[in-house]
Amino acid sequence: MAAEIQLSPGIAGTQIMTFAPGGDRLQLMGSAGFSDVETFFDLLMASRDRGAELATLRSMGERRQCVLPGRRAQMLADPNWEPMHAYVSQLDWEDFVSTPLLSRGKALGALNVYLAPGPGATPVILDFLGAMAEQAALAVDYATLIHEERDAVRREERKRLARDLHDSVVQHVFSIGMQAKALGGIARRLTDPLAPRVDAVATEVTGLVDAVQRDLRGVVLALQPSVSAKLGLLPALHALAEGIERRHGVSVDLAVDPLLEEDVKEPAFTEDVYQIISEALHNAVKHAAPTLVRVSAWRETDRRRLRIDVVDDGLGVPTDAAERSGYGLVSMRDRASRWGGSVAVTAEKRGTRVRAELPVPYVGAEQRDKGTA
Repeated sequence: MAAEIQLSPGIAGTQIMTFAPGGDRLQLMGSAGFSDVETFFDLLMASRDRGAELATLRSMGERRQCVLPGRRAQMLADPNWEPMHAYVSQLDWEDFVSTPLLSRGKALGALNVYLAPGPGATPVILDFLGAMAEQAALAVDYATLIHEERDAVRREERKRLARDLHDSVVQHVFSIGMQAKALGGIARRLTDPLAPRVDAVATEVTGLVDAVQRDLRGVVLALQPSVSAKLGLLPALHALAEGIERRHGVSVDLAVDPLLEEDVKEPAFTEDVYQIISEALHNAVKHAAPTLVRVSAWRETDRRRLRIDVVDDGLGVPTDAAERSGYGLVSMRDRASRWGGSVAVTAEKRGTRVRAELPVPYVGAEQRDKGTA
């Protein structure tokens, strides 16, 4: 659609922005005319932080088409827009028009057009852009509905799998455990040399059953609806820490930015944060035999990057653990990389540190409103 709009006379550049599914993180869905689109948002956010006014947010907030004559000259003369100067100078344009993508009373994004020198934002062009924005809004709304429907189907399938595991596999494993204990009782009535051999087998099977039951309980719990979605991130983390302390006798020291949940409005991000911390905590308890695990999650000065540290005082990590899928890093790295983040495991003087760093997809009103009034 951006390419088709670009073919219209008088249009030098086109951008179609939307919110990411399930959150408030803007994303560039289509672009024509400009190059280096990968750097666009970094440059835009850098300009906003300096105090530049974002007309895109204004058009979406006011739910009306914003027309800014002479916008290119204004941006190039404004030092707040310095990070974007080279970017906007790629094309020969004068006026800027931002048209919100509206559907069911909500602003789903914006169609931004950079008009070439000439007639400018004539009524014909504005009507055309309004019609294109309506089509784009319908497409985005339809895609959002499909995304929500698929999420609902996935949630139902996860619940069905959890129910089937609990009602079938878990019960069968429990029965195996009962049979192993019965076998141990029989071994005590046998004579040498069978007695010690049978007893050893019964003990080994009992230990394996206990381990499988613990793993299955973890899988069933993971398949349940998101704890962070039901309780909120901070209550869910406190419940996680209390559960680990109660079940394993390990002290958990939890320090989390209290404004994180308020500022970040994207459920998928908060769920990934919760699951990264949960995985790191369970790995520490399972592999390191610690007495204390310290969990901290805070944002750096610009509030755009979240750093998570899970540090235990346990046995430490083998040198190859950071590359072993069995250590749980695959899941944590997948969740972090979804947001452009990373996870690393390092050895401490005593114990192990798991550090995750993730760009925060959305910041609160005090940052959002900066430069947009």
